[in-house]
Amino acid sequence: MDPLTALSLAGTVVQFIQFAAQIVQVTVSGALPAHEELETRTLALRDFIVRLRRPRASGNASASLLSPAETPDKTLQDLCDACAATADELLARLDRLKVEGDNKMWKNFQNAIKSAWSQKELEFLSKRLSEFRTALDTHVLANLKYEMPRIQMRLRHHSY
Repeated sequence: MDPLTALSLAGTVVQFIQFAAQIVQVTVSGALPAHEELETRTLALRDFIVRLRRPRASGNASASLLSPAETPDKTLQDLCDACAATADELLARLDRLKVEGDNKMWKNFQNAIKSAWSQKELEFLSKRLSEFRTALDTHVLANLKYEMPRIQMRLRHHSY
């Protein structure tokens, strides 16, 4: 066997072993560990969006990230809506990749194939979600910068 063929065969064997390991790695919830981690981060971001959207009840400082008198601006609402839609789409796709029921080994194999096929889609949605998070963080920080003088004035007023 010539060296190039041997190298090609070795690469194919390594890919097969990685693929087989992926099949075995399915957790108790029926998802791959990387998918579980992605799902956890997506759920945390969706919870953040819910808190960001929720109007704060008077006297409840932790209910929302917005001040009581502030009406959320259109840009922030649009960012929240787009981020929530992307998060929901990503969670739905991850949910479809979970293995459920009997005969898990065969389903793990099918799931690994589906996962490999949909990996680019998941990466695209994850990247998009990350970009939305960055935009949300920037927007909230910018709003905080402009709200800081008002917050400081309120604190001075309450401390006397």
